[in-house]
Amino acid sequence: MLLENITFSVSKSNSAAFEAWIKGEIEDIRIWVEDIHSYKLLTEIDPESSNYSIQFTFSTKEQFDVFKQLHFDVLLSKAQNKFLGEILHFNTLLQKF
Repeated sequence: MLLENITFSVSKSNSAAFEAWIKGEIEDIRIWVEDIHSYKLLTEIDPESSNYSIQFTFSTKEQFDVFKQLHFDVLLSKAQNKFLGEILHFNTLLQKF
C-alpha cells in the first residue's frame, strides 16, 4: 500500500476558503484512489498560517502512477492559482511495511 501525503500551509485569512475548496477537489479525485483522508494540523508551525494534510491511499504502484500523471500537478496548480502567494505545499510518498 502506498500513501501520498500533501501538506498545505495556507494563510489564516484563507483557511476557511481553502477547507471549502479542497473538499470539492478531493471528491473529484476520489474515484482514482483507494481512499482519501484530510486533516487540519493542530501543531502550530507558524502563527500566521493553518496547515492541512491530505492523504491519498493507493493499492498499487500503477494506481499511484495514474494519479501522479493525471491529478497531482493539476491539483497543485489549481491550489496555487486559487490562493495566489498565500499557500505552500510539500509532498511525501510513503509505503506501508
